[in-house]
Amino acid sequence: MASTAADSNSPVHPEILWAERDDIIYFTVNQPDIHRVEVDVQPTTIKVVATSHGVNYECTLELFKKLEPGRFVDGETKSGDIKNVSQLDTGLTLELIKAEDSKGYWNRLGKEGLKYHFVRTDFSRWVDEDDGSSDDGGAMNMPF
Repeated sequence: MASTAADSNSPVHPEILWAERDDIIYFTVNQPDIHRVEVDVQPTTIKVVATSHGVNYECTLELFKKLEPGRFVDGETKSGDIKNVSQLDTGLTLELIKAEDSKGYWNRLGKEGLKYHFVRTDFSRWVDEDDGSSDDGGAMNMPF
C-alpha cells in the first residue's frame, strides 16, 4: 500500500488480520510502528484511524454479525468490552467480544456481499470450528 506525494494526505487502508473463537474476534491492525490509534467498535461496524511513518490509515468495516461496542484510543480502552490489547512494533491486536446473539463461528468478518481487499485471515491465531473453542490445548492438559 504505497502512498505517493500526490495522495499523502488521503488516508489509505491498513492491512487487517482476523481470527475468531466462539465468543471473541482477534482483530489486528498489521501496520508497523502505528501511533495515534483509534478503534471505534459499534455493534455492526469497526472504524480504525491510525498513523505510521507520516502516512494516515483509515478504514471502516461493516460486520457479518454483531460485536459488543467499545472504544480504544492511544493505548487504552476508553469504553466498552475491548480486552487484551497488545500493541507491538508490528501492529496492534485487540480481542473484541461477540454480542450474545452473535456467538459461534462466523462465515466471514465482513457483511455478506462485501469484500475487503485489505482484510486477511490471521492463520497464526486461527482455530477451526471443529477443533473446539477453547485454547486449553485439548489433551495437553491431561494430568500426568
